[in-house]
Amino acid sequence: MAQGSSRERQEGKRFRGVALSPLESVRTCFSKYFNFDDYGSRSEYWWFILFVVVMGFVLVVVSTLLGRVFSLLTLIPTISATSRRLHDTNRSGWWQLLVLLPVIGAAFLIYFLAQEGAHSKVSRFDFPESSIQ
Repeated sequence: MAQGSSRERQEGKRFRGVALSPLESVRTCFSKYFNFDDYGSRSEYWWFILFVVVMGFVLVVVSTLLGRVFSLLTLIPTISATSRRLHDTNRSGWWQLLVLLPVIGAAFLIYFLAQEGAHSKVSRFDFPESSIQ
């Protein structure tokens, strides 16, 4: 496996493209609650989305109020996880706004999110080495 940037090594972050377990994925997404600048692997993103959908469904069945509260609490982590996933595919997080276009927007967004990450290429979202102290 290729080594990550010195910033990743300094901060102890996982290298891009590493598959995470379901529990690690959920933990990572909640620990990066307001982190919109990093990268997210496919496994990290899709395990987290599966957790949000399943837990949301279960909580709505138990209590509509619990389901709504859970949805509100997971809104920001979902947006940030999607932003990080789009960065891994070398796209801006603003591409999430495609979901506002009926049907076709969501289809394109899912296509972008399912693509392999650009971890083997230089990404425009990489930090320049000169900015690392």
